[in-house]
Parts: sequence; C-alpha cells; structure tokens
Amino acid sequence: MQETEVDVALPKFRLEYEKSLKECFQQLGVSKIFCPGAQLGNISSSENILVSDIIHKAVVVVNEEGSEAAASTAVEVVAYCMVFNPEFFVDHPFLFVIYNTKNNLILFMGRVNEL
Repeated sequence: MQETEVDVALPKFRLEYEKSLKECFQQLGVSKIFCPGAQLGNISSSENILVSDIIHKAVVVVNEEGSEAAASTAVEVVAYCMVFNPEFFVDHPFLFVIYNTKNNLILFMGRVNEL
C-alpha cells in the first residue's frame, strides 16, 4: 500500500455524546459512594453527601476553522508545487476516527448519519 495525500471536503458537523457511568461503576463493585452514609468526609465537610451519578461527555466539532475534540486541534501545512492531489467529497454518511499517531491511540471515534 502506498501513502497518498488526498484533499478531503467534509461537511460541518457537531457530535455530542453523554453517558451515565453509575451502573458501570456499580457492576464493578463501586456502589457505596451512591448510598446514604457514603463516608465522603475527605472531600467535603458535610457528612450527608453521596454521589448521585458519574457522567462521561464528549464533543467533536468540525467546521471551516478545523476540528476540535477535547480542546485539541492539530493543523499541518506543507507546500507543494504543481502536484494535484486526488479529491474526496464527503456527501454521504461516514465514520471518522481521531487518532494519536505518536502513541498509537484512538482518541475519538464516531458516525455521522445525517449531513
């Protein structure tokens, strides 16, 4: 396989995902923090507190200015002379991945169904 630069035209989109992790934590055996008498005195002076929920939220924004995910943006510009890159216009549903090449980690993954 040969690496090739491609000019990609993406539509603007914003994806938000929110998930309660309370049930996951409870299934892992972390349940006392959700009950009255949770003994969370080390994080609050109040004795009558408990954790009501743990929520994970992610937002990905792609627009004319670039992309933003978890407050990270990367833009790489390289100048070439008389080189015409293949063009790819995204005009149908697609999957995307934001990938950290330095650490070989997938940071975000999503699906856009409606353009």
